Amino acid sequence: MVSFFSFLFVNVWAQDSTEIYATKYPFLHPEFGMIQFYSRTALDTFNKSWNETKAKKMSIVHLGDSHLQSDLFPGKMRKYLQAELGDGGRGIMFPYSTAKTYSSVEYHTTHTGEWTYGKSLILPPKIPLGVSGMTSKTIDTNASFTFTFINDVPSNYSKLKIFCKKDSISYDLVVEVGGKFIPVNVDTIAGDSLPYYEIDLPSFKNEIIFHVKKNHPNESELVFYGMSLETPSDNGLIYHNCGVGGAMYKSILYENLFAEQIPALHPDLIIIDFGTNDYLYDDSIKANEETIITQVVQMVHAASPNASIILTSTMDMYHKADHVTSGEIFSNLIKKVAKAQNCGVFDWYWVAGGWNVMPKFQEQALANPDGIHMSPRGYRLKANLLSQAMVKTVLWMKENPTKDSLVFQMDSLKKLQLSIRLGEDSDSIAPGPRVKVMHKIKKGESLSVIAKKYHVTVAQLRTWNHMQSNLIHTGKYLLVYCDPKFKPKPKPKAKPKPAGTKPTSPKPK
Repeated sequence: MVSFFSFLFVNVWAQDSTEIYATKYPFLHPEFGMIQFYSRTALDTFNKSWNETKAKKMSIVHLGDSHLQSDLFPGKMRKYLQAELGDGGRGIMFPYSTAKTYSSVEYHTTHTGEWTYGKSLILPPKIPLGVSGMTSKTIDTNASFTFTFINDVPSNYSKLKIFCKKDSISYDLVVEVGGKFIPVNVDTIAGDSLPYYEIDLPSFKNEIIFHVKKNHPNESELVFYGMSLETPSDNGLIYHNCGVGGAMYKSILYENLFAEQIPALHPDLIIIDFGTNDYLYDDSIKANEETIITQVVQMVHAASPNASIILTSTMDMYHKADHVTSGEIFSNLIKKVAKAQNCGVFDWYWVAGGWNVMPKFQEQALANPDGIHMSPRGYRLKANLLSQAMVKTVLWMKENPTKDSLVFQMDSLKKLQLSIRLGEDSDSIAPGPRVKVMHKIKKGESLSVIAKKYHVTVAQLRTWNHMQSNLIHTGKYLLVYCDPKFKPKPKPKAKPKPAGTKPTSPKPK
């Protein structure tokens, strides 16, 4: 159970952070930062395992896309939650260099030899995929790969689970770690139904090397799915990051080994965190999207029937400078599926601020210029908000044992944001069609001058741009929704002079 001091600490932490965010980032809505659910049973395993981490290790599996792969976001989740619940291990890792993709910020990988690969970005995959969403294969007898950690590895990370294809034609492995060489005989063994080999590691600093070893003439390949670095004790939290850049919901349906491998991670909670790539490029929710998401949830439920599932929405985004407007629709869809399939929901769309909040994230250096990904600072914020949401939800369930649901009503916020989108939040402005203008502030301009130019109000300008005062800066941009007839017309381009025309000289006075 959560101790009194732990209870007090997380309660004060959550309250203080909410107040800080409300002041520092007024566009956020941390008041919605909890795990919503339509039936208490959706979070039974999550809630129970959270309160038993001193006696039984809690396992979280986080599935997703490029927001996860770099470990900027899940790495901070791991740090925050393990500080509260105890450190149960690093979790799933993959030799990314063999798949020609970027590594985690917490470790990097290198390799020798020739490798082919499959990953859930490329569908259908060339090689069967496991729970990590990536697979690498080699027929090179001199191949190897190395994990090098940025920081020294904790001394109690002494258990290693190696996920690879168990086959009589598979090469064997030699694991070089802490100055020792540990042989791993990769073969089919009668009665062995586990999808991994488990070995004990000596104390080491920051490097693990895997060497391919051909020990028999019939051995011809090695197929590697990933590894999990864990503590041997049965307590604390282990956090598995299974994110693959570019992945979508349907990617899980192509992971043929998913159902076999995910039970080996013993998940108490599975966070399904896709969506960006499902609608980003054409800004539309496909007709079969609900069916696909439902199939994925049912597949996860079938593979890990006792695990709780949390679905997430995506935040406001831009793609090639165009505003992607389907975020709210996707949020509604996620909640619809969560209700039907008995899942929890972290509604990141509304927690982050809702419609057209991406420019505010960029202004605060919380998001990258691409309008899609967070900056390291932004991912820290997101991880803090999600881990707080878990803490607050566990406390809420403790304090409200008879309540069967926790659902926020967004009607008033949706109405407010709709009025902002339409430019109708002032009685002095008649409703009508509006166009979006990005006004570059010129020297000497004030909010009132700009408002008069576009026939809007100062209050509207401040609302649209999340401003706390009338202070503006030359060269910055203001978002304006104005009547089309007040939209500035582009300046005509100067006509090019005919080739060979000599520049005119000023006439002498």
